[in-house]
Amino acid sequence: MRVRRLASVFFAVVLAFGLFPNVSPLPAAGEEANWDQPVELQYEDLAVGESGADDPQAEQTQEEEPQAEQPQEEEPQNREDQNEDEQSEPRQEPAGQESGEFQPGGDDPILFMNEAEDNGLLLHYDMKTLEESDGRIVVKNVAGNPKGYDGLLRNPDNGIVARNGEAGFVSFNTVGSLPKSYIEIPKAGDGADLLSGLTEVTVSALIEWVDDGQNRWVFGFGTVADDIEYGNKYFFFTPRHSNGNVMASGMSRGGWRTEALIRGSTQLESNTWKLVTVVYSESTASITVYVDGALAFSGSTGDRKLSEIIDPNAAFSGFIAKSIFQNDPYYQGKVADFRVYGKALTSGEIDGLYTEASQLVPKLRDLVLQDAADALDMNLYLAPGDESVNGVTQDLALPQAGKHGVSITWQSSHPLVISGTVRGVFCAGGRRFLIQTEPNPPCHLWQKSRSAYPGICPPFYPCEVATAC
Repeated sequence: MRVRRLASVFFAVVLAFGLFPNVSPLPAAGEEANWDQPVELQYEDLAVGESGADDPQAEQTQEEEPQAEQPQEEEPQNREDQNEDEQSEPRQEPAGQESGEFQPGGDDPILFMNEAEDNGLLLHYDMKTLEESDGRIVVKNVAGNPKGYDGLLRNPDNGIVARNGEAGFVSFNTVGSLPKSYIEIPKAGDGADLLSGLTEVTVSALIEWVDDGQNRWVFGFGTVADDIEYGNKYFFFTPRHSNGNVMASGMSRGGWRTEALIRGSTQLESNTWKLVTVVYSESTASITVYVDGALAFSGSTGDRKLSEIIDPNAAFSGFIAKSIFQNDPYYQGKVADFRVYGKALTSGEIDGLYTEASQLVPKLRDLVLQDAADALDMNLYLAPGDESVNGVTQDLALPQAGKHGVSITWQSSHPLVISGTVRGVFCAGGRRFLIQTEPNPPCHLWQKSRSAYPGICPPFYPCEVATAC
């Protein structure tokens, strides 16, 4: 679009891939959420957004094996035959190496959302309650746990932190060339692991993952060892496992060869918010996974125990967006809410978590849009030679996609000045004219083009603009 003056512009931000569509009445647990309707927001004032560094983290990849043909048959993670228990049928109700420089804080309890003291909540990262100092971003545990367990966002330059008074999220690993970002869940100030003394645990995470490959762990608790075949000990969830390309959870007390791998029938849907809740119970020897409050899959863990995966010498309890296997690829996507309960939640309690998450999703959608809008800067789109948005003389290189992957469409508030039909501007007799490829109904001077302006003939039409040259 070629112009000699700047017309005010506004944009409509439309979500790409249906990332954060409008949520109409909230579905009940087990029903398909209708979050796929497009949303448009219009802004007239554009501003520049901000971004947020830490030690690099080496990458380690689990060997990937060919996809399994029978998802119901149990196999160890990324490897050959499983040595121990096989996956059991789903049931509707379950019973009842990083450096240690980070010292956890957060000894002052913070009560959250009137949750009862006996609800078993040990850790809650709402991703909006953060502390930033000296280039470090600490994720506060708002569960009110006197032991602390405040997390540390590692390598924050390779990610995006967005938050306001109502919601927050961390978007991990947005730049491939930078050290990988993740959250380190520490030990307590007295050295206690988050899983110490537990025979049951529930981990729940509200996520929107990017399907960029297999074995991206949403969370991993346990022991990091050099011997990945027999040494690593862990409890995890991934949206897409290399064994069958399906979502999976599992537990091991000694590498992938002793792993109990529990697999679903499909991979987790990507590019949309999903609440994943993983329940482990020693008494029932099982892992049960729920998606959006509904039972997804379940299986046997045999005689494996949480006490067997803890590393008493490590400074961490586990990770968010990072695998225990040092060579595994890192998780890419958003995490908006992360909780750990020291008990096996019931299906009713998990349904309550989904109701709460459903109420949070519209706020997250609005936060994504606002953060993308704040990051737009018209000065970045000027052509060489144009120094100000107040003196545009050349085409504007307007982006079609913005922050967080949202798509952007542009529309002019003065289409006579900024229009796809404009081919030039000229002045005559102290008046300014546009040269267009078709006549515009409000303009009539084009009818005089042959006599008044012999140098401008159809198919080009001069159209007077109500501004002086």
